[in-house]
Amino acid sequence: MEKLWCNRCKQFKDKSKFRKKKNVRGFRYWCTKCERKHNLNYYYKNIDKIRGIQKRYREKYREKLNRLSKEWGHKNREKIANRKHRDKIELIKMLGGRCQNPNCSTPNGYNRSIRALSFHHLNPEEKEGESDCHTKKGRQKIIKLWKEGKIKLLCENCHRELHEKYKNYSLE
Repeated sequence: MEKLWCNRCKQFKDKSKFRKKKNVRGFRYWCTKCERKHNLNYYYKNIDKIRGIQKRYREKYREKLNRLSKEWGHKNREKIANRKHRDKIELIKMLGGRCQNPNCSTPNGYNRSIRALSFHHLNPEEKEGESDCHTKKGRQKIIKLWKEGKIKLLCENCHRELHEKYKNYSLE
């Protein structure tokens, strides 16, 4: 195996540990580990400057970025739907896989369709924004709330019945 010298850590390393130069033959002078360390250090020292540049770029190219995002969404509609479906299944399994209401009309709790299962906040006043199971932040939030005992998995019938009790929409 061919070895290259890293000018940053002053060691010979395997050629596979170096990135190729852009538009020029050969490899970079720093190994990927040193390069990453340098880039992170630069980022944290200049975070306000970098975020300002990113913000100005987003403002300047807002329409273009929105158009590209929509186009990507249309091209990858099936991929997105599959990911959302997979993520919700994963969360439902984590929360027990069936309706957790002991008075559920289905014996042993409803578990036939994932579309008919939803996440219920035990105290609606404690809701902090949306708990969307289709985003990484939303999934993390649901898991956190579940571990704290603030969220339950319910079938749609039980979920609606509970919310009717809060809002006094019942027929009785």
